[in-house]
Amino acid sequence: MDKLQWFKFTPSDWMMGKIQRCPEVTQARFMRICCLYWNKECNLSIEDAEIEIDKEHFDILIAKKIISKNETYFNISFLDEQFLEIQESSNDKSKSGIIGNLKRWHLAIYNDYEAKKISLEEAIKRSKVIAHLSQPDGNPIATQSQNIAEKRREDKTIQDKNIQEVLLEKETKVFTFKNALLELGVNDKIIDDFLKVRKTKKAVNSETAFNAITNQIALTNKSANEIITICVERSWSGFKAEWIKEDISKQDTRPYLNGGSIPMTSF
Repeated sequence: MDKLQWFKFTPSDWMMGKIQRCPEVTQARFMRICCLYWNKECNLSIEDAEIEIDKEHFDILIAKKIISKNETYFNISFLDEQFLEIQESSNDKSKSGIIGNLKRWHLAIYNDYEAKKISLEEAIKRSKVIAHLSQPDGNPIATQSQNIAEKRREDKTIQDKNIQEVLLEKETKVFTFKNALLELGVNDKIIDDFLKVRKTKKAVNSETAFNAITNQIALTNKSANEIITICVERSWSGFKAEWIKEDISKQDTRPYLNGGSIPMTSF
């Protein structure tokens, strides 16, 4: 974070604060530990602090309640507040992002936060402790960030691969009206003529239109080639089974001419 290159310092708070009750050497050591604490993203163990400023001065700061501690870590409240503020305002470390990371990496802590048993600040600090214990020789926040970044890269790789597979599948299964009719066994010349009819009638050669035609062909006892031939002969851009059933019905029911044996349809 660029903003971690500096932190806010108010001279009036310093001059009127509890730090003035400490020896000047301790005050100077406190400034050193503040800089180190901030540089470590507000994540520094008691052991490291005592090494940096000596246990004597560390104990004075604890006794004067200038800093606080738990079993392993210590806190400088005014820096913690600034660090949390930066995290919440940052695009990468927004509040929703912090909560999302808690849910992903520290579900038990996240559940306590959601149940309002602990504050978000406390949830973050608990997650730091766990991360530090799991990575004792590294920077826990950096390690966690690397893990998250790596997971995002893996997810992006999988997503890109899935998109490529879908596009490839579409390329290998491109629908064409003519190929679909060829697969049904329709004569190539008949198909060309049928497509000319459809073009004249401004019919769209879509897969939906093709399915509608084949569904109707299935309702007859004729082959696809026979039906499409009829469509060409009668300049039909589409087809419905009832159209040829009506023809058959008319042929069966028309009266014979002059009582003779030849049906009118023979003329």
